[in-house]
Amino acid sequence: MIRITGELMQYIGTDAKNAALWLFDWYFAILPFLKFVSFGICALLVWGIFYSITKGAYHHFYGDQLADKRWAKDMVARKMRRKWKSALANIQDRNNRAAWIAALKDAETVVEEAFRIKGYSALNDFERSRLAYEANEYETLPELKKAQAAYAKAQNEGMSFTHEEAITGLRSYKKMIRETGILGKDFL
Repeated sequence: MIRITGELMQYIGTDAKNAALWLFDWYFAILPFLKFVSFGICALLVWGIFYSITKGAYHHFYGDQLADKRWAKDMVARKMRRKWKSALANIQDRNNRAAWIAALKDAETVVEEAFRIKGYSALNDFERSRLAYEANEYETLPELKKAQAAYAKAQNEGMSFTHEEAITGLRSYKKMIRETGILGKDFL
Protein backbone atom coordinates (compact mmCIF):
# COMPACT_ATOMS: atom_id res chain seq x y z
CA MET A 1 0.00 0.00 0.00
CA ILE A 2 2.80 2.40 0.87
CA ARG A 3 4.58 1.59 -2.38
CA ILE A 4 1.42 2.33 -4.47
CA THR A 5 0.81 5.57 -2.59
CA GLY A 6 4.40 6.57 -3.04
CA GLU A 7 4.29 5.89 -6.78
CA LEU A 8 1.05 7.85 -7.06
CA MET A 9 2.59 10.80 -5.23
CA GLN A 10 5.61 10.60 -7.51
CA TYR A 11 3.35 10.61 -10.57
CA ILE A 12 1.18 13.52 -9.41
CA GLY A 13 3.89 15.45 -7.70
CA THR A 14 5.75 15.29 -4.48
CA ASP A 15 3.30 17.02 -2.29
CA ALA A 16 -0.34 16.13 -1.62
CA LYS A 17 -1.49 19.73 -1.73
CA ASN A 18 -0.68 20.02 -5.43
CA ALA A 19 -2.45 16.71 -6.11
CA ALA A 20 -5.60 17.90 -4.36
CA LEU A 21 -5.52 21.21 -6.25
CA TRP A 22 -5.14 19.34 -9.54
CA LEU A 23 -8.17 17.12 -8.72
CA PHE A 24 -10.28 20.16 -7.70
CA ASP A 25 -9.35 22.01 -10.88
CA TRP A 26 -10.30 18.98 -12.97
CA TYR A 27 -13.61 18.59 -11.08
CA PHE A 28 -14.57 22.25 -11.47
CA ALA A 29 -13.64 22.13 -15.15
CA ILE A 30 -16.17 19.38 -15.85
CA LEU A 31 -18.80 20.61 -13.35
CA PRO A 32 -21.01 22.41 -15.94
CA PHE A 33 -21.10 19.23 -18.02
CA LEU A 34 -22.01 17.15 -14.95
CA LYS A 35 -24.80 19.60 -14.08
CA PHE A 36 -26.16 19.37 -17.62
CA VAL A 37 -26.09 15.56 -17.60
CA SER A 38 -27.71 15.32 -14.16
CA PHE A 39 -30.44 17.77 -15.19
CA GLY A 40 -31.11 15.69 -18.30
CA ILE A 41 -31.34 12.47 -16.30
CA CYS A 42 -33.70 14.08 -13.76
CA ALA A 43 -35.90 15.47 -16.53
CA LEU A 44 -36.06 12.05 -18.19
CA LEU A 45 -37.02 10.37 -14.91
CA VAL A 46 -39.75 12.96 -14.17
CA TRP A 47 -41.12 12.52 -17.69
CA GLY A 48 -41.08 8.73 -17.26
CA ILE A 49 -43.01 8.95 -14.00
CA PHE A 50 -45.59 11.28 -15.52
CA TYR A 51 -45.93 9.11 -18.63
CA SER A 52 -46.36 5.90 -16.65
CA ILE A 53 -49.03 7.48 -14.44
CA THR A 54 -51.07 8.89 -17.32
CA LYS A 55 -50.70 6.04 -19.81
CA GLY A 56 -50.46 3.11 -17.46
CA ALA A 57 -54.02 3.50 -16.14
CA TYR A 58 -52.79 2.84 -12.63
CA HIS A 59 -54.93 5.69 -11.35
CA HIS A 60 -58.01 3.93 -12.76
CA PHE A 61 -56.98 0.69 -11.10
CA TYR A 62 -56.24 2.42 -7.80
CA GLY A 63 -59.55 4.29 -7.97
CA ASP A 64 -61.37 1.04 -8.61
CA GLN A 65 -59.62 -0.58 -5.66
CA LEU A 66 -60.70 2.26 -3.37
CA ALA A 67 -64.22 2.06 -4.74
CA ASP A 68 -64.29 -1.68 -4.07
CA LYS A 69 -63.78 -0.97 -0.42
CA ARG A 70 -66.28 1.85 -0.17
CA TRP A 71 -68.80 1.77 -3.02
CA ALA A 72 -68.63 -1.72 -4.52
CA LYS A 73 -71.94 -1.52 -6.36
CA ASP A 74 -70.77 1.28 -8.66
CA MET A 75 -67.48 -0.32 -9.67
CA VAL A 76 -68.87 -2.33 -12.59
CA ALA A 77 -70.80 0.66 -13.89
CA ARG A 78 -67.65 2.80 -13.74
CA LYS A 79 -65.59 0.24 -15.66
CA MET A 80 -68.31 -0.17 -18.26
CA ARG A 81 -68.68 3.60 -18.65
CA ARG A 82 -64.96 3.74 -19.34
CA LYS A 83 -65.34 0.98 -21.94
CA TRP A 84 -68.25 2.79 -23.57
CA LYS A 85 -66.28 6.07 -23.70
CA SER A 86 -63.43 4.14 -25.29
CA ALA A 87 -65.84 2.78 -27.90
CA LEU A 88 -67.08 6.29 -28.68
CA ALA A 89 -63.51 7.57 -28.99
CA ASN A 90 -62.56 4.73 -31.35
CA ILE A 91 -65.55 5.19 -33.64
CA GLN A 92 -64.55 8.82 -34.31
CA ASP A 93 -61.70 7.75 -36.60
CA ARG A 94 -63.29 7.57 -40.05
CA ASN A 95 -60.37 5.86 -41.82
CA ASN A 96 -59.23 3.21 -39.34
CA ARG A 97 -61.05 -0.11 -39.58
CA ALA A 98 -59.13 -1.48 -36.58
CA ALA A 99 -60.50 1.37 -34.45
CA TRP A 100 -64.06 0.52 -35.54
CA ILE A 101 -63.52 -3.12 -34.60
CA ALA A 102 -62.14 -2.01 -31.22
CA ALA A 103 -65.20 0.21 -30.70
CA LEU A 104 -67.60 -2.64 -31.46
CA LYS A 105 -65.58 -4.97 -29.24
CA ASP A 106 -65.80 -2.52 -26.33
CA ALA A 107 -69.55 -2.20 -26.82
CA GLU A 108 -69.88 -5.99 -26.97
CA THR A 109 -67.95 -6.22 -23.70
CA VAL A 110 -70.41 -3.85 -22.04
CA VAL A 111 -73.38 -5.93 -23.26
CA GLU A 112 -71.72 -9.17 -22.12
CA GLU A 113 -71.22 -7.66 -18.68
CA ALA A 114 -74.90 -6.68 -18.56
CA PHE A 115 -75.88 -10.25 -19.43
CA ARG A 116 -73.44 -11.61 -16.85
CA ILE A 117 -75.03 -9.47 -14.16
CA LYS A 118 -78.45 -10.79 -15.17
CA GLY A 119 -77.21 -14.37 -14.75
CA TYR A 120 -76.36 -15.43 -18.31
CA SER A 121 -72.61 -15.62 -17.76
CA ALA A 122 -71.74 -19.25 -18.56
CA LEU A 123 -73.33 -19.31 -22.01
CA ASN A 124 -72.05 -18.23 -25.39
CA ASP A 125 -73.41 -15.13 -27.12
CA PHE A 126 -76.06 -16.93 -29.13
CA GLU A 127 -77.45 -18.92 -26.19
CA ARG A 128 -77.33 -15.92 -23.91
CA SER A 129 -79.34 -13.83 -26.37
CA ARG A 130 -81.80 -16.66 -27.08
CA LEU A 131 -82.54 -17.29 -23.40
CA ALA A 132 -82.99 -13.58 -22.73
CA TYR A 133 -85.32 -13.35 -25.75
CA GLU A 134 -87.37 -16.35 -24.62
CA ALA A 135 -87.69 -14.83 -21.16
CA ASN A 136 -88.98 -11.59 -22.76
CA GLU A 137 -86.43 -9.78 -20.68
CA TYR A 138 -85.26 -7.31 -23.34
CA GLU A 139 -87.17 -5.76 -26.21
CA THR A 140 -84.07 -4.67 -28.10
CA LEU A 141 -82.60 -8.14 -28.66
CA PRO A 142 -83.20 -7.93 -32.45
CA GLU A 143 -81.09 -4.77 -32.38
CA LEU A 144 -78.42 -6.71 -30.52
CA LYS A 145 -78.49 -9.38 -33.25
CA LYS A 146 -77.86 -6.66 -35.84
CA ALA A 147 -75.01 -5.24 -33.78
CA GLN A 148 -73.41 -8.66 -33.31
CA ALA A 149 -73.74 -9.32 -37.04
CA ALA A 150 -71.99 -6.02 -37.75
CA TYR A 151 -69.24 -6.95 -35.31
CA ALA A 152 -68.80 -10.36 -36.95
CA LYS A 153 -68.70 -8.72 -40.39
CA ALA A 154 -66.10 -6.21 -39.18
CA GLN A 155 -63.85 -8.98 -37.91
CA ASN A 156 -63.92 -10.75 -41.28
CA GLU A 157 -61.13 -9.16 -43.31
CA GLY A 158 -62.51 -10.48 -46.60
CA MET A 159 -65.78 -8.56 -46.36
CA SER A 160 -66.15 -4.86 -46.99
CA PHE A 161 -67.14 -2.87 -43.94
CA THR A 162 -67.87 0.84 -43.86
CA HIS A 163 -67.78 3.44 -41.15
CA GLU A 164 -71.56 3.89 -41.43
CA GLU A 165 -72.10 0.20 -40.71
CA ALA A 166 -69.88 0.51 -37.65
CA ILE A 167 -71.88 3.50 -36.44
CA THR A 168 -75.15 1.61 -37.02
CA GLY A 169 -73.80 -1.34 -35.03
CA LEU A 170 -72.71 0.94 -32.21
CA ARG A 171 -76.16 2.56 -32.15
CA SER A 172 -77.74 -0.88 -31.86
CA TYR A 173 -75.45 -1.69 -28.97
CA LYS A 174 -76.39 1.64 -27.41
CA LYS A 175 -80.10 0.75 -27.51
CA MET A 176 -79.41 -2.56 -25.82
CA ILE A 177 -77.12 -0.99 -23.21
CA ARG A 178 -79.68 1.70 -22.50
CA GLU A 179 -82.34 -0.95 -21.91
CA THR A 180 -80.15 -2.97 -19.56
CA GLY A 181 -79.35 0.11 -17.48
CA ILE A 182 -75.85 -1.13 -16.66
CA LEU A 183 -74.28 2.29 -17.16
CA GLY A 184 -76.80 4.06 -14.99
CA LYS A 185 -80.15 5.61 -15.76
CA ASP A 186 -78.89 8.97 -16.97
CA PHE A 187 -75.60 8.02 -18.63
CA LEU A 188 -76.80 7.35 -22.20
